[in-house]
Amino acid sequence: MGVVLELGFTVFNTVTLFILALAIVLVVQRLRLRLRGNWPLAYYAVALAYAFAFPYSLKPLVLLAGMACAILLRFKKFHWGIRTAEIAVLLYVIWRSVALLMGW
Repeated sequence: MGVVLELGFTVFNTVTLFILALAIVLVVQRLRLRLRGNWPLAYYAVALAYAFAFPYSLKPLVLLAGMACAILLRFKKFHWGIRTAEIAVLLYVIWRSVALLMGW
């Protein structure tokens, strides 16, 4: 008939959905040119903890690259390349989180 999506209420699914929602919020913030703030650094700390708590979920090296971009954007002037790289990392997190939730 069709594809039935059954999201069970597990810790993994709940935390993955939380990481996904925060990544979407950060992409919107970065596109609105709000570059200064500590929230992206806190997000990457939570995402790294998630990556180490659930192996094979997200790649920690990709998250560390995103954290480096967030630090550079936090303490330096605006750079298009750095912002683009961070948005690419966040899009990876969104894509991978959706894939984990759907069971791909």
